[in-house]
Amino acid sequence: MTASTTPTPATVRITVVPSGTVITASKGARLLDILRDAGAPISYSCEAGRCGTCRCDLLLGDVLEDKTYEFRGAAVPSATRQILACRSQVVADCTISLVEPDEVVSHPAQILRCRVEGVHELNASTLALCLRPNRPLRFSAGQFAKLDFGSGLVRPYSMANEENADTLEFHLRRVPGGRVTTFVAEQVRAGHIVKLVAPLGTSYLRRKHVGPVLCIAGGTGLAPIRSIVRTALSVASHGVINLYVGARDERELYAIEELRVLESQNPLRLRMVTAVDAPPRDRSVRHGLITDVVASDLTSLTGWKVYLAGPPPMVEAGIRLSLQLGVRAGDIHADAFYPSEN
Repeated sequence: MTASTTPTPATVRITVVPSGTVITASKGARLLDILRDAGAPISYSCEAGRCGTCRCDLLLGDVLEDKTYEFRGAAVPSATRQILACRSQVVADCTISLVEPDEVVSHPAQILRCRVEGVHELNASTLALCLRPNRPLRFSAGQFAKLDFGSGLVRPYSMANEENADTLEFHLRRVPGGRVTTFVAEQVRAGHIVKLVAPLGTSYLRRKHVGPVLCIAGGTGLAPIRSIVRTALSVASHGVINLYVGARDERELYAIEELRVLESQNPLRLRMVTAVDAPPRDRSVRHGLITDVVASDLTSLTGWKVYLAGPPPMVEAGIRLSLQLGVRAGDIHADAFYPSEN
């Protein structure tokens, strides 16, 4: 794919290997925006230099890199210069190699009209919104959509259901004073029409992987992780799935009974652990930060795939831990839920 073949002095060429894609872009543009707009298989999450998900190799040429970013992950051996696409501006022709050039899934973006089938509480702080689209939505487990409720009320939410489901399920954390969650809780009822733009995001299930999998969910990060786990269990080639679900206290845990049933139905393929920051009453729930619990259970993750979703501090801690335990950067797929303004 070539966006243009005749660059002007105000443009530069970015060659992406091994695909050989050549992208012409404006000089000074952010590398992540360029790659994303061109449909290149670049993974990203925080877009602020904190998670390291958009790391790539700069093979030739130069970029203007903002080195004030906060990412401090474990060093990844590389014979070339590694940069973060979200913190780099292109200033000259360059050649880059993406960490994970294989298993790229590209679903065409769709705009769908969806009818609300219901809204119900999962717990005191979480709503489930169920939508029936006017036509099937093709997506990969772990991706998200932008939901437009009208009057400027637009927010991104991850699909919580398996791929190919007739209805779409979303989990909304109730934010005190939040415009969208207040509107959904108080005014959205069955029959309401919601516009949906999807699928979006690169933290989706990689179906070719045959080894063990680690999934870490915090809060409503369980939505995409639930989609990944349920879909992965239907793919015979996947190895054992180690699912860790964390929250601040027991009241914020939800869908645990459903997942326990799923675990009992798949005893050789699914292992679930729950943990909360505050001391729990339930003896089956462990005490501590979910990433600390993972670190106490697992000593090596070499050859694993890792999926993380939830609050940024948890996602960033999970990325650091995964790298320290031997996961390749390209095998970490993260979706940090940064809060939207009211």
